[in-house]
This record gives sequence, C-alpha cells and structure tokens, in this order.
Amino acid sequence: MYKAFEIATNMELISESDLEDWDAAITKGEAVRLFTTMSFMYYHVAGDGSLMDEIAENIIYPDVNPEDVDPKATNIDGDIAFALGKQEFNEVTEEYGGYEPWTGYAQSQGADGTIGWCWVYDTGKGAGSEESYAVYMKEGSPRYGEVFHVGDYLPDGSLFTGANHQEYRIAENRILLRMYENGELGGTIVTEDENGMLHIIVE
Repeated sequence: MYKAFEIATNMELISESDLEDWDAAITKGEAVRLFTTMSFMYYHVAGDGSLMDEIAENIIYPDVNPEDVDPKATNIDGDIAFALGKQEFNEVTEEYGGYEPWTGYAQSQGADGTIGWCWVYDTGKGAGSEESYAVYMKEGSPRYGEVFHVGDYLPDGSLFTGANHQEYRIAENRILLRMYENGELGGTIVTEDENGMLHIIVE
C-alpha cells in the first residue's frame, strides 16, 4: 500500500499534505476509494496490466455520467465517485495514451496539474495569489470551461480540496455550511464570521 501512495505522490495524483491528517481528512468510503484507486495505479505503473484487468472485470460499476455531478453536493456515494473517476481515467487514457501525457500537456499550457478532465491551478503557482481552482477541459462536453472552486465536487466525483492544508480546511468548512443550509444537520447551527471561521452550536 505504501508503494502505491509513493507512486501516486510522485505522479502528482495526490500530495503529501493529503496524507497528513487521516482521521480528519478522510471518510471510510473515501479511504476505500483511495486505496482501490492507488492499487489500480500501482499495477498500471508496475506493468501488471493483466492483474489490473482481472480486478476491473470483476467490479460492477454504477451507471454514471460526469455531466450530472452537482459541484455543490454535500456528499457523493463512494461507489459512484469511484465509477466516475474510473470513467474519466479511461477516457483520458484512450484520448491521450495515459494520464502522464495529459498532465504534461496541461502543464505546458500553464496548469499545475490535472484531476480527471480538469486542469488544476494551485494557489501560489498558476492561480497566483488567488485561491486554487480547477477548469473542466473535456472538449465537446457541455461543461467545457466550467470553473470549480475549493469545496466543489469535480465531475470525476472527487472533492476539490485545493493545494494545501489551509485550503483543505476551507473545503471542509464549505461542505459543512452547505449541509447546514440544506437542513442536513438537524438542530445544529453553523455560522461563519468575517474571518472565515465557523462557529457551531449544537442545540
């Protein structure tokens, strides 16, 4: 498992900051998805395509469409998120021969990396002093050019958590606020002050 994470970090699929705070940063469903995705990536990079194909053939994926993902959702089912991610991975691989050429092309055009069909611009880098953001770049899609912000769900089913631990916390706060606004927290009251700090009152 460690080798899969090491490879994923080297390929800029995840960052070391994503692995710093497991208790606060990941749900059980996300952990299963992350482990499975990294396992796929390890066997793909290691060249054991037959084992990867055997695993893939025995998984029944939900029928999903990245065009339908609501960026302002508060949660996406783990199976659906995995199916969305796999679909985009397969599309990118078919179009560009793999993620590496796709990411390389995006970086040659000024992006800092990719997530699925999205080009990612990190704060302090491609996004300058602005907050990190992602742009959907699948040609022919009605979502082409759509901009996603920290705390949004991307069409590949993943939550966009930005480029650092601070932006990860911002994403968490935005999800919590949406849950409160949608009435998903029962009697809990959530407010945000002028400094972006959340205040939670449990009644």
